[in-house]
Amino acid sequence: MAYTIDQHRLSSGFVFGFTRTGWLLAGLYGAIWLLAFVANTLGLGGTVDLLLLHSPFNTSDLGPGFAFWQIFTAPLVFAPWNFGAYVIGLLGLGFFASYAEGELGTRSMLRLWAIAALGGVLGAILFSLLPPGQPVVSGFSPSLWALMFLFCLSSPQAQVTFFISVPVRLLWLGYGILAFVFLRAFTGAGGYELGGLAAAWLWWRYGEQLDFGGRLRERKARRVVRQVLDEAYNDIKKDDDGPVYH
Repeated sequence: MAYTIDQHRLSSGFVFGFTRTGWLLAGLYGAIWLLAFVANTLGLGGTVDLLLLHSPFNTSDLGPGFAFWQIFTAPLVFAPWNFGAYVIGLLGLGFFASYAEGELGTRSMLRLWAIAALGGVLGAILFSLLPPGQPVVSGFSPSLWALMFLFCLSSPQAQVTFFISVPVRLLWLGYGILAFVFLRAFTGAGGYELGGLAAAWLWWRYGEQLDFGGRLRERKARRVVRQVLDEAYNDIKKDDDGPVYH
């Protein structure tokens, strides 16, 4: 369950730290990167390249090309020759994930993480239709940027201090994240991160209307409440209809 942001803790700036969920994500992606690195070192780089996302429309891609499983593998794999992207991702995870998890709730955070990952794949594929095409992409950057953006929107009036004495509202920080991701989409990074951010925002804003499981649980709960009320009403009616002694 989500809870209110700790304004006192945040006012002094973002504190680096991992929750249990953050450690699990960091360990999972780290283990996958290590396996990809070992495979690449052993001369299996072509196999690893099959797991990264290649555009189905980019004819200038000299790699193995697009395969349907890349939709699911690319968000899980960091390219073994790009360890820096994983380290930067860990920094973002450590500074933001604990706050996002506290504000959004663990289950909602993981759901948004997965939705942003798939949205990033869709965004990358769509952007590959535009010149100069979409580069080969991988990693959890769409999910991380989406969590950072939604965390800022969930507590827009809260403030965080930058550079020791500069207070910044989270709403402004969210707009800055949006502008940065938007510019990256048109300056070489393609739609991978922008697609993830857009998909996560749409689910965060309208997802409850599409949460069929939640609707079914709500209807079941209403039926149970109605049944209890009916039984209570019938018991009271029986008492009223009983014999009266003077």
